[in-house]
Amino acid sequence: MSQDTRAVEPQKARVDQQTFSSAAFTSAKRRLQSLRRKMAENFLDMAAEVESLKAVDPEISGDELTEWLRSKVGLSFNDATSYLHAHATLGHRAQTISDHRLSLDVLNLLATCDDECITECFARLERDGVLDVATAREVLARNMTFRGLSDAAKFSTFQAHDKDHSWIVRSLEAKAVELLALMDDLSNNYLLLYEIPELADDGWCEEEYDREDKGYIVKESQIATKAAEVRTLIELLFGSAHAERADVLDLAMKNSLQASIAFSWHALKDLESRWFEAFDIRPDSRDLRALRKCVQFLAGEEPKALPPVTEREGAALATIPWQQFSMIDIAAGVGGASLGLETAGFKPLALYEYWGFAQSMLKKNRPAWDVRKLIVTADPEKLFSEHIDQEIMLLTSGTILRPVGKKHSYEDFGRAALAVKTVAPTAFFFALDPRVLTDEGFKREQERLFRELGYECQWHRVDVSTIGVPREALLAIVVGMRDGHLEKFQMPLIIHPIRNYVAETLGDAVAAHEWDGTEAPADRVLFDHWFSHWKKRCAGALAPSDLTLSSTTVVKAWAELGIDIAGFSTAAPSPSDVLRSGAAFKLNPEMLKRLQGFPPEWELAGDDILSNPRVLSTSMPPALAKFMGLAIYSAVTGERLDIRKALMESLTIPPQRPAMPSRTLEIVSRFSGARKRVSIPVDGAPTGGLRGRVHVHRMQGEQKERMRWRDYWEAEEQEF
Repeated sequence: MSQDTRAVEPQKARVDQQTFSSAAFTSAKRRLQSLRRKMAENFLDMAAEVESLKAVDPEISGDELTEWLRSKVGLSFNDATSYLHAHATLGHRAQTISDHRLSLDVLNLLATCDDECITECFARLERDGVLDVATAREVLARNMTFRGLSDAAKFSTFQAHDKDHSWIVRSLEAKAVELLALMDDLSNNYLLLYEIPELADDGWCEEEYDREDKGYIVKESQIATKAAEVRTLIELLFGSAHAERADVLDLAMKNSLQASIAFSWHALKDLESRWFEAFDIRPDSRDLRALRKCVQFLAGEEPKALPPVTEREGAALATIPWQQFSMIDIAAGVGGASLGLETAGFKPLALYEYWGFAQSMLKKNRPAWDVRKLIVTADPEKLFSEHIDQEIMLLTSGTILRPVGKKHSYEDFGRAALAVKTVAPTAFFFALDPRVLTDEGFKREQERLFRELGYECQWHRVDVSTIGVPREALLAIVVGMRDGHLEKFQMPLIIHPIRNYVAETLGDAVAAHEWDGTEAPADRVLFDHWFSHWKKRCAGALAPSDLTLSSTTVVKAWAELGIDIAGFSTAAPSPSDVLRSGAAFKLNPEMLKRLQGFPPEWELAGDDILSNPRVLSTSMPPALAKFMGLAIYSAVTGERLDIRKALMESLTIPPQRPAMPSRTLEIVSRFSGARKRVSIPVDGAPTGGLRGRVHVHRMQGEQKERMRWRDYWEAEEQEF
């Protein structure tokens, strides 16, 4: 055939990747990044200028100033609103904004947020190094709290349409206030009391409303009319398409604002249709529709309106997991990882350790632990082979690993990878030198190897000073999980860091010198003066990351704290020590232990630690192990935990099941009259939910509660 009938692949325009590496693109990248930084700076400069206008006339309102910025300066409604609030909310973070070149879209979102949302967004920025619009919106949608419907409407509708519909909100709130007054009038009047004959002697009586009273009928009609007016305004702002009542609980877990609006819209529909009794709209009503609270939300008196089972104000998440899983520590060190994981839902099945003195310390502190000799020359696949069929949940190393360790070294990451291959745990995590995070080749190769074993991996950077360890120490963490669990894993975000500083951590240990009466009185005065000065000097200071003499820089950093790291001591500083050495003192084993985050009751062999300080300095801080363990536990079980609060509790408290006081509510079907009793915690948290003990097919308690909620309302609709 003369004609070529072969399929021809469509030609695609391709740019040589070397073009993007050319001098022109490299230079343009620098200029664009500089201009982007200036965009953020200009945003804050404009916000500061708008802020200065408030001082010109303190009587000027925010709405008036916004209108002036729109009509006279030519700003959009969104921009005017952002500049109006940005100086107060973001001005003190100007340097961080400039350093990270935050986009204008992100800045506009953050400008009108509350403090909690802004704090979380910047905590994410510090942890991840980036903050994009999608992340900011996710944080806002999940955590944004509003002072009333006005703030909520500004965030949702006005942001989307860039229009000032504040008059609708004001009208909505005013009419909702009128609706509340009508509801109060109905519920406070027309009440009849009937004595119960069989209980008359005890003073018992029964309440009932006189529904045949003409005044009652009129008020009921007025409530229905006013509810229709409020509903019309709601639909003008947010539309008429809202989630079904059966779906509200699911929606509330994702976006409390949308759930509140949907729940309130249904409440208005019931009021408009007169599907209520006076009992249902009283302040003490237990009606699941929460009719009164929905109207209060629309009136600006409540920040949200959600089903009672979602109310979490005051609800406490668990800090101690309900279950315990097995774990193995392949290089335990002095026990930091296993100690931290004990109260994170993991029971050490076996601990391997190379150093004999460390093995002795582990057995002394935890006689029940199975401590074994780590033979570094042994084949890991043979050494750990007995754990193959034991269904180990977690495997870790209590020693911080090196990406490329020496052959036959207990710090070698390659040995850890072989242990994962042999034991096949559900999850693993290891701590490494933070410099590994910049080695993309190493990370890709490890991810490939673990993927061949059935694991997906994530790499994270953790600043241990944010979780209570009093040192400036960054660590790289690699987390791996199989069976799809990594999709549910979320690296904990500590929005408000837990800070412990050198002065508070070491204070009593530094002042622990025992006075035997032989010292001169002047020495005690001088020592007390020195100690007071030292505490002020170290107030708010963190210790350097390295606990050993590794470089001149480390020596100088310790010297800034009045500590001589060139050697160690077996006792607390004495007057002669600090006066003779120029007010510098040496750390003793107790101080070293505290700087690594070990609790006071954890005993270390002082002489052995001083002879081998690296064993302690490369040991994983217990707080870090607990931090990671709780996150992995939550991913595997679905149980939500208060990780920040857990980190502030003792590391040596045995797992307990705290008492869970509850109260019983009676639910009555409006249509069938069927009654059932539901027991819920006194703080209003979901039954068996946030602190749930029962995990049926690893189903979270709150998921079960949402299913019950859905079943209840779907049954109501079917009966109707």
